[in-house]
Amino acid sequence: MTLRRLRWFVSRHPLPVVIFWAVLTVWLVVVSPDLTRLAAEGQANLLPKFSESAVASALVRETWPDQSYQCTMVLGLKRDEGLTEEDKAFAGRVAAAIQDHPERPKEILRVMGPQSRPEISSRLISVDGTMQLIVIPLDTSFVAPRTNELIAWIQGTVSTVVGRPPDELQTLWTGDALIGREYMNDVQRSLDRAAVLTVFLLLGVLMAVYRSFLLAMIPLISITIGLLVSRSVLAWMTVSGWEISPLVELFLVVILFGAGTDFCLLLSWRYGEHFNPDYPERSMRVALRRSIEPLVTSAGTVIIGLMLMGTTEFKLFSSTGPSVGLGLGITLIAAMTLTPALLVMLARWRPGCFDGISQESGSFWLIVARKVLARPRTTLAATLFLMALPILAGLRMDFVMDILSEMPASNLPGRNLKTIAKAYGEGVVAPITLVIQSDKDLRDPDGLELIDDLSRFVTHQRKIGAVRSATQPLGSTGPLNQARLSSRLSTIHEGLVKLNDGAAELEKGLIDGGAKIRAARFVESQTGLNLMNLGIGKGRANAQPKGEAAKKPEPPKPDPTESMLKEITRAADGASRINQGSALASKELKTIIESPVGRRALDRLLITPENIRDEPRLKEALDVYISADGRLTRLDIEPEDPMFSVTAMTRVAGLRKRVGDFLAELEWIQAKAHFTGSAAANADIWAVTQQDQAKTWVVVPTGVLIVLVLALRQPLTCIALVLSMILTYTFALAITHIVFVNFLGSEGLDWKVPYFLFVLVVAVGVDYNIFLMSRVKEETRIHGLRNGIARAVGSTGGLISSAAAITVCSFSSFLSSPLSSLRQLGLALVIGITIDAILVRPVLVPCGYWLLNRWSGPLPNPGYLRPKMSSR
Repeated sequence: MTLRRLRWFVSRHPLPVVIFWAVLTVWLVVVSPDLTRLAAEGQANLLPKFSESAVASALVRETWPDQSYQCTMVLGLKRDEGLTEEDKAFAGRVAAAIQDHPERPKEILRVMGPQSRPEISSRLISVDGTMQLIVIPLDTSFVAPRTNELIAWIQGTVSTVVGRPPDELQTLWTGDALIGREYMNDVQRSLDRAAVLTVFLLLGVLMAVYRSFLLAMIPLISITIGLLVSRSVLAWMTVSGWEISPLVELFLVVILFGAGTDFCLLLSWRYGEHFNPDYPERSMRVALRRSIEPLVTSAGTVIIGLMLMGTTEFKLFSSTGPSVGLGLGITLIAAMTLTPALLVMLARWRPGCFDGISQESGSFWLIVARKVLARPRTTLAATLFLMALPILAGLRMDFVMDILSEMPASNLPGRNLKTIAKAYGEGVVAPITLVIQSDKDLRDPDGLELIDDLSRFVTHQRKIGAVRSATQPLGSTGPLNQARLSSRLSTIHEGLVKLNDGAAELEKGLIDGGAKIRAARFVESQTGLNLMNLGIGKGRANAQPKGEAAKKPEPPKPDPTESMLKEITRAADGASRINQGSALASKELKTIIESPVGRRALDRLLITPENIRDEPRLKEALDVYISADGRLTRLDIEPEDPMFSVTAMTRVAGLRKRVGDFLAELEWIQAKAHFTGSAAANADIWAVTQQDQAKTWVVVPTGVLIVLVLALRQPLTCIALVLSMILTYTFALAITHIVFVNFLGSEGLDWKVPYFLFVLVVAVGVDYNIFLMSRVKEETRIHGLRNGIARAVGSTGGLISSAAAITVCSFSSFLSSPLSSLRQLGLALVIGITIDAILVRPVLVPCGYWLLNRWSGPLPNPGYLRPKMSSR
């Protein structure tokens, strides 16, 4: 159907159009899935799959499924005076009631508490003995609706099965599961408040613009129909694989009611300009013909800007923009068909409703335009200077990525989590997992040495508490100290000391024995007695026959005593050398062992298969922390930085670099490090969003610029319009930072604010300039450049101001949100749209357009400076 036939059909047969939209809306709402639930489930995996924390999470889930989980629920039992035996028994009953329940949901993976293994249960009791933790890992996303059901089941089971806790025992429920539930509740409250406030604020603005309740209801009806149809379409698309996030519904409400109402306002304004109560259908055809081009161009810039968010990697951005852009496209269709049909039907029934918009516009904006264009250069310079002041003041802006600070201070799970972190340390509630992926078997001695070296290397980094790994499963090196080279050499040193002592005693004994033999020889030489051989000689003489005794004596044999002395002397010399050598070796070993440099050099692990066979606990630790094929191992790190803080993210970034450099220096193995955990995920989110924002700074303005050039055919003017929107963005962001950080004391702006503000200001804000420039093209052809610009500003001033007021009211609903991020974004958008409507559009754009096109033709007579309204 061509646009001409569409205009004819909508204006001549409005009732079928209205019936079609009504039936379509009712049918889609009835049969479509629940978009809210689908959006919550889509929040689970916002990072791209190639991000390091996502890769590490997948490796942990695949390799150690019994250790993997998606979120946790934590119960802290606290007594300031110290836990009693009754308190500890209560904790055991709670853990058993959940763990052993016959109807325990499968998503509750396990329960860690007093009944767990000693190395786990000991970590769940605070050092001062005032708190006991019960940790319940869950296999669901922390924002998924199923998680809310598990939370209700767990708390209900504890209440009904275990009963009331002992008197004065505090029960602190927390964990990312409960924090996620509170966050999603805050998002839902933001959505509900935004919807109600937006409708009432818009109704008030439309009543002021139209001065007719029935006429004011037409844009609201059209946008409501567009919103309901968009939600239903997105729900079915999500079921088919379309990615979506919880913020989609919120932005659908605000942007559709804001930008969509502007579309309806432009159409009704044009309808009022050409309204003839006797021929309402003909008036509508003329209005549609005059407004479709700026309407499609304006909507196209917004839709393209939103669609280009899909080029980003972070799924919160890439899913929100295209979804809202699709909804805005559906709303545009409703504004071009349903709104004209309703206007024609109302004109037939109550033509007097159009008296308010069919009257002449006031002269305020015409006076403003003429005064501005009287000194365009001075006005432009002064305006730029005034806008530059807050921008320069806010050149250094602070941003935070902390879900707890984003939520209200009354958030109970968040307060409980901080209480637990104070008692146990930040790392217990927000640990980091380091996964090492290698090409060698890490169960071999070399691999175990690498794990130990890396564990100790990470432990020695700043702000790192305990590090648990295959070689230090309890977070310390104590259990395996005997397998270290220093310990083994200490044992050798002790053996050498004993050898030295034994050799000295042996040498002394041999020397003493030799001395005794020499003494006996000396006595023999002096007395003639053969003391050494006396007994032997007698024995031999008595044993010989008498005849043999008379025989000639045999020649003398070598003296055995002399031979014995020589052997004793040689043995004593050998013992002396052993003594000297062992003493020297012992001295050198002692020097090495006692030297700090030597201790560091020898602080290496040497585990043999025999050690593993003889130590069952060591084998158990290896099975827990090393994969079955030996190619993967993990280290559980407890940092000391506050949860979700910038320092926690920078700590992860530093660890990534240092661990990467450590592994790169190893020549015998190819190993990669992957970090996961909340701090690692936040670091990845920050890195990805920084890249996305840099990309958006190029892609979105370029897309909007292309649409503007195609519509206006004036490249320089289009570039100036885009630059004016970027100026508006920086001004709004700087003012928001000053308000929230400098005046209200916030740590910084939420990390999501700059991105959404840039896209919305550039895409949504530029449509006012399209309204203006489409009129400038018409007026300058008739009245010349300067006078035509002034008349265009004057004729569109009421329309654009009303449209800006509508958008401001829509975005101001964010200010009622319990989430600080949405309040910051709401204020930034209100500032941006307001400054665009009262300063950029009526001052900067006219002056800039005049400067760019002042040589294009003869200027009209300066007498135009006298305010005068043209008659229609």
